[in-house]
Amino acid sequence: MRFDKLKHLVQHLKQTLPCTHCDKKFLYKNIKVIITTEDEGIFSLECSKCGYVTMANAGIHPDRKHNSVISKRDVNEMEDFLESFNGDFKQLFKSSNPKK
Repeated sequence: MRFDKLKHLVQHLKQTLPCTHCDKKFLYKNIKVIITTEDEGIFSLECSKCGYVTMANAGIHPDRKHNSVISKRDVNEMEDFLESFNGDFKQLFKSSNPKK
């Protein structure tokens, strides 16, 4: 990813993504780049207030006409699911997609 795109993504994350645990905005020094492709990246964001770590996948898509927003409720529901998930993907997909 070109530096100008990466800089834009990091600025966007800092401005729009609060900590999912305490709602504080992230500091630049606490946003780490894990990996990038041409138009996307995976970031680790550590809250300077509570220490909670959030993983974010962000991308630049110029032809995209809408933004997908993940709410705090979405994150909490996924967290609840993962706490009870036993790792059995076969059973998970079997129960949600019955055979015809």
